[in-house]
Amino acid sequence: MDPDLRLLRELGDQLGPPAGQLPAGLRHRVLSATGRTPHPRRRAWSRVWQSALVSAATAAVAAAIAVPVVITRSGGDRPPETAEVAQLAAERAAAGAVVSALPGQFVYIESVMRYLTVQHGQAPSAADEGPLVVREWRSVDGTRDGLVRRRPLDQPQAAWHDETVAGCRDGYQSTAVPQWRVPCASGSSVGAGLPVDADAMLAYLRRSGGGDDQAFDNAARVLYLSQHTPAVQAAVFAAVGRIPGVSVRRDVVDVTGRSGVALAYRGPDAETELIFDRTTFAYLGVNRTLLRLTLPNQATEPAPRILIRQAVEHVAIVDSVGSVR
Repeated sequence: MDPDLRLLRELGDQLGPPAGQLPAGLRHRVLSATGRTPHPRRRAWSRVWQSALVSAATAAVAAAIAVPVVITRSGGDRPPETAEVAQLAAERAAAGAVVSALPGQFVYIESVMRYLTVQHGQAPSAADEGPLVVREWRSVDGTRDGLVRRRPLDQPQAAWHDETVAGCRDGYQSTAVPQWRVPCASGSSVGAGLPVDADAMLAYLRRSGGGDDQAFDNAARVLYLSQHTPAVQAAVFAAVGRIPGVSVRRDVVDVTGRSGVALAYRGPDAETELIFDRTTFAYLGVNRTLLRLTLPNQATEPAPRILIRQAVEHVAIVDSVGSVR
């Protein structure tokens, strides 16, 4: 079985929230270290690579631009440690309002996404029409068909491109990302049973195997599927702070231009940044770079890096497809 599907199938039992409070002075220390003032189409690739890009891009939710600088110790000021930023993000998520969702309702997610490619020795190039506004309606209990709408961000008068997302079929529910089908059962809400404890969540993220890089990638996927459940989001942030190799990066910018601080992991095949507001530590979205692709047999060019960027702007529980509030 595919590791991603196995990960989502093996839903853990919900546990109580983690005990304990943040260390005294932690928020001040992290904010002081990250509170810097934010700084306020090229050559097309071959049709072979265009096809490869579409296949690779739809298999992930996120993206990244150039690699930011990792925070280092300097000047006697203690920089934010990974665990500290993770705890602040978890605290912010846990404080979110708990929204009850009925089986017949839909999870509505509005985001901005952009897919780019970087050929060797060149600047990033837009894959298609640039940043896209993406609106997704996903059935809470998985039994009803959902919808994904996309249009260029800079063309508010443009027509929406609609794509139906099938509900629960043969034990699986589709999502906006074709490769990310979610195990489902009639009457079972999206994300039900996901751990809400940091220890349980970390074990959950590692169930598919593949090492720390796979665990961090799984975290990004769980965040995508649980944006309406604050306790699950808090558990994910607390868990990723315990993954070896995760670093803190500052001056990271999401696809909408918002500046933030990120928890990041670079593996052999991909680099992922989970981005947070530098003041409130609210989750903003993901920057992801696919570093290594499988070459098509007929490819004559070096493999590009694929950059996929997503910024979450609004999440709500609505009564019907098409409703946004």
